[in-house]
Amino acid sequence: MNTVVKPLKSKRTERSAIARTVGPRGSKRPLQGVSQNVVYWARQLEILYDRQFMTSMRPLRTTISIWRILLWLQDNDCLAVGDIAARSHIERTVVCRLLDRMEADGLIDRTENESDRRVRDIRITAKGRHLYQRMRPVRDQVYARAIENIEPTQLELACKVITKMIENLGGGDVMRPFR
Repeated sequence: MNTVVKPLKSKRTERSAIARTVGPRGSKRPLQGVSQNVVYWARQLEILYDRQFMTSMRPLRTTISIWRILLWLQDNDCLAVGDIAARSHIERTVVCRLLDRMEADGLIDRTENESDRRVRDIRITAKGRHLYQRMRPVRDQVYARAIENIEPTQLELACKVITKMIENLGGGDVMRPFR
């Protein structure tokens, strides 16, 4: 009688084999490895994009966090601290410290909200707008390098796919105004 000897598998190997064969919500689509994981590649793009932006911004002595805050303030009359934190994806306590620094540098003004004394309205100053306007072309140049040799239809599809993934994770409201 011939006995077939199967190689021993550790529980860890067994679990990873199962994870590779079971897709999201019980679907039959297997989970993708890193090479095919859109979230992984989106994060790698963000890291590289931000690194190149910061290298280009070195002469202005500013940060990505300040850029993000100025970006949102540029397009809004005023925002509360919580709105800035949510939109810029920066923790509220960090936003507060950055706003202290930005106010001392004359980039923003803080005033008491007329309808809620607990809330401070944050507005960009002329100096803040000037810094933003100096940063914008640098950001645009980095973006232009990033999308070089990519067809507009490919960019549109990438945006649609990522937007749909955000909606699938319950974050469809990230682009909606907060007030």
